[in-house]
Amino acid sequence: MENSPNVKHDGGKLPILEGFLERFPRAVEAVAGISAFGRLKYGTFDGWAAVENAFVRYRSAMHRHELARLREEEYDLESRLLHLAHHAWGSMATLELYLRDHPDSRINPDYAEKGIKDAR
Repeated sequence: MENSPNVKHDGGKLPILEGFLERFPRAVEAVAGISAFGRLKYGTFDGWAAVENAFVRYRSAMHRHELARLREEEYDLESRLLHLAHHAWGSMATLELYLRDHPDSRINPDYAEKGIKDAR
């Protein structure tokens, strides 16, 4: 039945919807809110990756938001959005930049399906 029109072969593909979007809908929305704020502030969704020394600068910003949370500040004064959402956006940005520079670090979908027990 490999060539059947009623079969979809999903082996080797990451479960983006089930494994991420459906698990974290509120978090995804909060991080998208940070992107929307950035677009309003800078006029584009795309400029973030072209920032000079972006990896280090976003990590620094991420830690500033973490420090604000440790001072029990819930919302960023400029954006009026959660510091935690800014921190998550920074984490996603630094991960994206890292993976762009290290394509061999990307997860193998087949390996991800096997689970942590096979990592040993």
